[in-house]
Amino acid sequence: MKNDEQTIRELTLEWLEGWHIEKDKPWSVENFRHLQIEDEVLVIDNPDPTGKLYVFRGTGNYETEWGPGAESGLGNWKIAPEGDIKVKVSGDLAYSSFVFAGGGGREDGIAVKFRQYATFVWERRDGIWKMAIEHLSTDPEYSTLESATLR
Repeated sequence: MKNDEQTIRELTLEWLEGWHIEKDKPWSVENFRHLQIEDEVLVIDNPDPTGKLYVFRGTGNYETEWGPGAESGLGNWKIAPEGDIKVKVSGDLAYSSFVFAGGGGREDGIAVKFRQYATFVWERRDGIWKMAIEHLSTDPEYSTLESATLR
């Protein structure tokens, strides 16, 4: 039987896999809906190396913010953790913290690379772990992705 730490690690890996985009495997908010507290998840992200910050709440806004660019701007896209995913569980709250990197090609053929530092806060509700907070910070010295790619 899996323990809570293993469960959180697996859910975090599912989130990473949700950003694996190929022509026959397009981006979809459905890759994330089961991971997040639907109308409550708080997302704080600065995917643009210039530091533009995105803050929004809810899976619906996840689709509104990331969907159009991911669907039209990213042709092949793959990210993976660099090193270990750190997990800490305390009662019905947990966090996962990790660095991920990757990239791929935009639809216009330009190659991009990307690294972010991630911390996710998870909450167990009715026995099920769901993401309450997704916080991501871009490494501007490594990353070449521009927010225009995602919007």
